[in-house]
Amino acid sequence: MNKWLVIILAFLFLGMNLGLAQNNRVKREDAGKFHPKGKAIAFVDMVDVPTNLSELAQRADLIIQGTVESILSSRYLNSDVSDSMETDLWISVQSILKGPKGEPIERVVVSQFGGKIEDLEIVVLADPLMQSGENYILFLKIDNRTDLPNYDKGRRYTVVGGESGKFKIEGHKIKTLPNIAENINAYEGKELDKVTQEILELLKSFPSAPPSTTRSSRRRRQ
Repeated sequence: MNKWLVIILAFLFLGMNLGLAQNNRVKREDAGKFHPKGKAIAFVDMVDVPTNLSELAQRADLIIQGTVESILSSRYLNSDVSDSMETDLWISVQSILKGPKGEPIERVVVSQFGGKIEDLEIVVLADPLMQSGENYILFLKIDNRTDLPNYDKGRRYTVVGGESGKFKIEGHKIKTLPNIAENINAYEGKELDKVTQEILELLKSFPSAPPSTTRSSRRRRQ
């Protein structure tokens, strides 16, 4: 099922010219002259997000336990729109809870909104970028976009439900992000082994099906 992201950006840019204060939109022909600086806080309102662990597991093409290996370069999804920023991360896979059978996966590329390009940083408060060395259980959806960098033919994914599909691992316990569904937030502080076992038990109850090839769709509010 396609999920639409509605992004609302509250600009806290430093060093913007007076013209931006008078008009938040930059004409296409003037885009090359516009160089915002500082930090923008992004508020993301996701539609049709999973409300429990079962929905997360069902919607995911791949569920892994992994470590953020490195943060790759950020990029603009639209070169004429300064707030349309996305960052790729290499995730080293320690174990696969759900995924294609018989296909070893050592690492994947995961995309997140936000990042930093030159003097401009976009921060998503509810779903901050994962950092190198952090460990997660990730619920991932295949990203079939063809206009993105190809890092050594790495498999591309996005996180199911944004912040809902990221279970950070700290000291063998799960740490969830705020502002997610109550039934998912309930896993905050639970033992990693117990959560992993619950996911595996859920997967046994699902009918076998090939991974979805639905393209990940995203929309910005203009």
